[in-house]
Amino acid sequence: MIGRVVSHYRILSELGRGGMGVVYAAEDTLLGRQAALKFLPEQYADEPQWLARFQREARAASALNHPNICTIYEIGEQDGHWFIAMELLKGRTLDRVMTRPVPMEQLVEWSIQISDALDVAHRQGIVHRDLKPSNIFLTERDQPKVLDFGLAKFEEPSLDGLDSALRTASLKGPLTTAGQTVGTIAYMSPEQVRGDELDGRSDLFSFGTVLYQMVTARMPFEGKTSAMTFDAILNREPVMPTDLNAETPPALERIIEKALEKSPELRYQSASDLCADLKRLKRDSSGRTMSRRGSDPAITPMPSPAGVPAQPASGQSPSGSGSLGQIPSGQISSGVPFSGATDANVVAGSGSGVSVTAPPGRGHLNALWLGIGAVCVVALGFAGYWFFGRTRPVPFQDMRISRVTSSGNSLAAAMSGDGRYAVRLRREANGSTSLWIRHLATNSNVQILPPSDQFLSGLTFGPDGNYVYFLSRPANGLTDDLYRIPVLGGPIVMITHGVDSQPSFSAALKRFCFLRGKPGGKGQWLLSAKMDGSDERVIYSGSAWTYDYPAWSQDGRKIALQEALNSNLYHIAIMDATTGKIERSLALPERTMEPNGSAWMPDSSGLIVGFRNIATGRGQIGYLSVPGGLFHRITNDLNSYSRIPSLSQDGKTISAVLNTTEASLDIFPWTGQTGRLIAATPAMSLRDVMTFAWMDEDHIIGTDREGTLDSIAPDTGARTPVFSNADLMLQELRPCGKEMVVFCGIRRSEEPISHIDTLRLDGGAPQQISSGNADVSPVCTPDGKQVIY
Repeated sequence: MIGRVVSHYRILSELGRGGMGVVYAAEDTLLGRQAALKFLPEQYADEPQWLARFQREARAASALNHPNICTIYEIGEQDGHWFIAMELLKGRTLDRVMTRPVPMEQLVEWSIQISDALDVAHRQGIVHRDLKPSNIFLTERDQPKVLDFGLAKFEEPSLDGLDSALRTASLKGPLTTAGQTVGTIAYMSPEQVRGDELDGRSDLFSFGTVLYQMVTARMPFEGKTSAMTFDAILNREPVMPTDLNAETPPALERIIEKALEKSPELRYQSASDLCADLKRLKRDSSGRTMSRRGSDPAITPMPSPAGVPAQPASGQSPSGSGSLGQIPSGQISSGVPFSGATDANVVAGSGSGVSVTAPPGRGHLNALWLGIGAVCVVALGFAGYWFFGRTRPVPFQDMRISRVTSSGNSLAAAMSGDGRYAVRLRREANGSTSLWIRHLATNSNVQILPPSDQFLSGLTFGPDGNYVYFLSRPANGLTDDLYRIPVLGGPIVMITHGVDSQPSFSAALKRFCFLRGKPGGKGQWLLSAKMDGSDERVIYSGSAWTYDYPAWSQDGRKIALQEALNSNLYHIAIMDATTGKIERSLALPERTMEPNGSAWMPDSSGLIVGFRNIATGRGQIGYLSVPGGLFHRITNDLNSYSRIPSLSQDGKTISAVLNTTEASLDIFPWTGQTGRLIAATPAMSLRDVMTFAWMDEDHIIGTDREGTLDSIAPDTGARTPVFSNADLMLQELRPCGKEMVVFCGIRRSEEPISHIDTLRLDGGAPQQISSGNADVSPVCTPDGKQVIY
């Protein structure tokens, strides 16, 4: 063809080939201008359907006069060769520049022009039906031009702007059979996939896909096969753009979300509306960098979803705020076993408890435990965590503690990486749970998940701080699923099934890792996945459940895991995230320290470790250097901190739930009838009694938080110390005759095992009478000579 003259065009060179034709550069010998000639391939020249489609492209584009639509000069035929003459464009197609995210200002400018071009087409009753990056041309001056209307559909009621010849020629018959889909699969709208009747809103979905790809450099709906892609378009929600490109302005993300609504009724109703929102975004961002980092949105209440998808609605739990019986297996929300009063949910230091009936024949008293849990999120700040030469100061040596909440109903909490927000799991009065976001600077609160009877756990923020991730399972279920919800509330998205640990994110890789048990209890996998749960990859596979609490470093190179060895000495294993091999295993200094999750310092120089003292049940926080393994306590007090503390991305702030537990022994007068009290209030309340036993009607023994055993006079409350040993914790006190007590004794400095001990109240040291590893529940025979346990 090169050098030939077709009509009045001289062919100069070939520009490209595609499914609908071959394009040449040409010179218009009559007007002396350059043009592009698109020829229908010879193999289709004798097929009426392809010829009609070719003619349709010319007629559709020639009917549209817009600077962002390629101008059509004419359609002609010579010697059986049909061609379209159009303006010659120099530049590249949009798909050539989307190997990486398009700069935001350029993206918005292009999108405004493209949406305006679509608005003109739709007003003329023309639906493109194949809008995609390869059909959008960028000139040398970065002006976008919409190309290829070969699959265009004409809406008969809206053809007033076309000449009568085009009306009759374009509507002689459909170019596809009934139910047949046309277009490029990855860019089709849901109604296009289903073969439904289309209007301009279908193009807007396709344009939303193009927008998403410009922002993230990836497709919103992907699949290995056409069927999988169709399923994604019809049934799946894409990963949020901010999860893939943190620079995405929130307003642009909302525009993309609306354009990608699966229901046409919820989508943009016209291209002009979409264009207006883009222009508004451009106006509002003028004069500053178009980035979400430049914004500081105020927290305002948003409509809350009805609950986690496909899950039952919130049910009614037994009444009573802060009831001890609401905590599964006698544990606080974080799952840490706790001695004495274990309820960490009682509001404002008060609440109902569990009655303990006095032993038969003991006379006139009844006892009531009150578990008072003042719960808060604690921020631990330190200044000066910098490196001078080779000296690395231990972080958080100088710190201050700030109480963020004091309502006493926080079961779990996490802090966003930028330190601006805290999410907490709140226990409601009826026993259900809800999720709340707190803006730490203003102390404003927003409920993002209404009360539900699902068992929620594993709260954490995504690396960009835009989403909260959490685990959920039905009240009677065995499997946790991972969900995501926007930080200010919105649609809840299922990420993946069968998650057996809190997810941990690598900001650099934009992936998260988690543990999953193998079927039949045959071991565990450590897996990683993309932010939307796709592309699962096995990092480690084991035949036993060896590791727990994965923590991925920000650079994605290392994963820290809790490791229990045969010696019962707990370690933190450091794993290479690429190979799944353990590089080193760092032991905690004491056998009673059980790690409960960790978080990497930003430079991977160490870990903030949550650990539980097995002897006391109290959770504390420490620092473990990597690779040296030097351990330093950050907290060392009588409170208990939740497992898996959150660490800000700058490594300067820790947040945790502080479980302040108090216990009191309430004594009521007795009417002589079992279970009948003469008053609703106790005659006496003795504070700091963790466990107790009646020796006789006028003699009680009890322990305090320090483990001191006291003899208590029930009529006056007078307390006389009997025994104290900081290394021995006394649990399950039982009388054994009038002058001896039997108990389950746990040595704090030894391995986590318990023996049965006896202690004479008239003096002397405890006597260990059993030698098992977990001897519990001692009861003395009435004569005081034998113990059953």
